[in-house]
This record gives sequence, C-alpha cells and structure tokens, in this order.
Amino acid sequence: MLEHVPDDAKGIAEMYRVLKKGGFAILAVPFDRNRETTYEDASITTAAERKKYFGQTDHVRIYGTDYVQRFLKPGFKQEHKDYEANIPEADKTKYVFKNQNIFLLRK
Repeated sequence: MLEHVPDDAKGIAEMYRVLKKGGFAILAVPFDRNRETTYEDASITTAAERKKYFGQTDHVRIYGTDYVQRFLKPGFKQEHKDYEANIPEADKTKYVFKNQNIFLLRK
C-alpha cells in the first residue's frame, strides 16, 4: 500500500507509532531489486504517466534496494534480510510469494 501513499515516510512513521513493542508489519510493495534507489517523481500525476513509469495508474513510486532503509529511520530493527529463505516452498505457493524479497522488521 505504500506505493499509493504520497508521503510514505509519514506512513511508515505512523506504522511504527501504532505497533506495540515487538510488533511487526508484513507489507508487499513493487520492488525492483536491480534499482539501488526508489524511483518516485511527484510531477508524474496522470494515470497514463503513472502506468508508464510506475507500472500501475495509482502508484507513485517503485521501491529499490533502499526500501529497508526507509523503515530504519523511524526506529524499526531489521531481523532478517531475506526472510523468504525461511518460508517453506508449499507456503510460498499458497500465499503467492513469487521471487520476492521479504524483510522481517520489528519495533
């Protein structure tokens, strides 16, 4: 859902605020592991432009490998860099984890 939010830093800070100590959030976002930095451009506002640059008409960014850094700023702690490796193949299929990076971050 963060790919839809104009100010994702504010959204991430709010997630941190409302989580109890030890709590975590599971989030899926458009993620390009070949991109070092998140691509966002506030001047891209039409549905056609957003589809062209972000892959969907209501997205405002595509995250790069700096994705986790956005969560560390308000205080989240990273427990696993690639949590996907810990998920059994049957669960990956059941929950449609298709070659995704899954980071385990806690408050």
